[in-house]
Amino acid sequence: MSKVNDKIKRCIMSMTFQEQRKKKIKQYRKERKYISDMKSDEVEFEYVEAKSRYEHDKSILAIMMITILLSVFMDIWKTFFQSIEKVVQFVTSQQENTAEVARVLFVSVTVAFIMVSFMFFCILITHMRKMSKTYKRLIMIEEILNEKKKK
Repeated sequence: MSKVNDKIKRCIMSMTFQEQRKKKIKQYRKERKYISDMKSDEVEFEYVEAKSRYEHDKSILAIMMITILLSVFMDIWKTFFQSIEKVVQFVTSQQENTAEVARVLFVSVTVAFIMVSFMFFCILITHMRKMSKTYKRLIMIEEILNEKKKK
């Protein structure tokens, strides 16, 4: 019974801020030690790799944001929905159950729009998290390089 209680307690504690912080600090120390044990030229290589990865990710994020802004400013959604409206008008003119067909088309287009938007924002959030991790690693490598230069 105490084993079950211990497992439940560990599971609950793993969700607390303190436990998550301890886990992050442990991971930080492990990675810092790994990089500190490298030779100076290897650390510089890691720095260059992390810096180029971060700059690349930053460029991709900028392109994504520019794409969003262009789509808003150029009113692409209006054109998209006008074309959907024309499709609905064409289909309803050819069939007898116009209300049902229009409703089904509206629902399917709305669901598709929501799914595409959701996927885009999930990709955006994932990309931003990746950038954050890369930036943290970059800062850590810079600190280690500075320490090695002082020695």
